Amino acid sequence: RQRVSRVCAVPWAQADALAESLPEASAIGPVLFLQMVARCGSTVLCHAMEWMDIGCQSVSEPDVLGDVHEMLERGLVSRAEAVRALRTAMLLLIHRLRADTPSAPMIIIKPRSLTGVWRHCELLAEALPGMRQILQWRRIDEVIGSLDCAIRGGMPAASSRWLHAYGFDGILWRLDGDVVGDFMRRLALTLSIMVWPPLPDSVGEASASIEPPPLDAKVFAAHGALGFQVLNCVFTWHVATALGRRGLWECTLAYENLTHPSGRSAIVERLLRHL
Repeated sequence: RQRVSRVCAVPWAQADALAESLPEASAIGPVLFLQMVARCGSTVLCHAMEWMDIGCQSVSEPDVLGDVHEMLERGLVSRAEAVRALRTAMLLLIHRLRADTPSAPMIIIKPRSLTGVWRHCELLAEALPGMRQILQWRRIDEVIGSLDCAIRGGMPAASSRWLHAYGFDGILWRLDGDVVGDFMRRLALTLSIMVWPPLPDSVGEASASIEPPPLDAKVFAAHGALGFQVLNCVFTWHVATALGRRGLWECTLAYENLTHPSGRSAIVERLLRHL
C-alpha cells in the first residue's frame, strides 16, 4: 500500500473474465504461499530469497486473503464463490507482479498469521492448481513472548504500560464496542469445535447430541493483551496442525533454521531444491 500509484476499480464479473484471459490462468508458473504463525522470521525468509538473485519477488499480506476468510467465516459467500473470488484476485496480482518485474517470475505470497486467514488455505489447491504452500513456525512460548515485547514497546503512555503490566488493558476494549472481545469469542468457539475429540463408534448415535464443551474467552480476556495473544497463538497452532494433517503443507520450516550457523542462504537453497 505504501507504493500504490494508481487504483483501478473493476466490477467482479469483468475482473473474472479478465483474470481468465491472462496467461497465468492456464500456466500459473512458480508461486509459493508462505503461511506462518507470526513472529517466526517469515519476512526475513522472503528477503533472503529475494537477495539470492534467483528471480524471486515477494508480496506481504494481501488484504484479499483476509477478506475471503472473513466472508466465509460469516457465511456471506458459498465455497464456490470464495474459490472464484480468490482465484480472480490472485491471478490479477501474480500477473501484475510479473509484469512489473519480469526478471523475477517466482512469486512468494506471504499472508498474515493463520489466525485471520486460515480458511483460504483449503481453497488454494482448487483456486490455483500448481501453487505450493509451506508453513513457517516457531515455538509458541517464544511467539507469545515476542508479541508481548512488541506490544509493550508500542505503548508510549505510562498508564497503558501499567494497565498492561497487571492485565487490565482489556478493560478498555469495551469502550470501542468490544470488537476484540467478539473476535476472541469467535476464536474460542471455533477452537472448542476443532479440538473436541470424536467419541468412539461404540457410543452409537447418542453421541451426536453431545455438544463440545465451550471454551470461555473470558478466561483469556481477563489477562488483557497477553491473554489475547495466548488464545491467538493456541488457536493458530491448532489450525496449522489440522491443515497439515490434510496434507496442505509442502514442507515446514522452523524459526531456528534461519538462525542456524549454516546460514540463511544454505536454508533457502535447500528449500528451493525441495520445492
